[in-house]
Amino acid sequence: MSDELKKIDLAPVTKDLSSVRAKRVFPWKVLFVPLGVFIVMLVVIGLMLLPIRGVIAKAKDVASSGTAAAEAIKNQDLEKTKNVNLRLSRKTLLKLKAKAMAEGIPYQTLASSILHKYVSQ
Repeated sequence: MSDELKKIDLAPVTKDLSSVRAKRVFPWKVLFVPLGVFIVMLVVIGLMLLPIRGVIAKAKDVASSGTAAAEAIKNQDLEKTKNVNLRLSRKTLLKLKAKAMAEGIPYQTLASSILHKYVSQ
């Protein structure tokens, strides 16, 4: 068997390797460098915006207190007026309008004032 091994020619391979493509390596630098720059920019912008967060929080507090004050004013118990329908004769209404014009006030205000004085007595 050793004789057979001696007979095998182990000549070097002289094959043309130019036709075999070299294995391409992915250029990770092309991906990671812009990604790193982007992340650094986000961090810097985030740090620059930190003081603004406090201002925004204070503005929200002021706005909520303003809204609460507006609701309190809106819901407070004021002396509210009510609409009343009255049937008056044409003659009475004309006299009421004439007196109101002489005093320089609207006739509804004059009628309200007269009723208020009458009820308060």
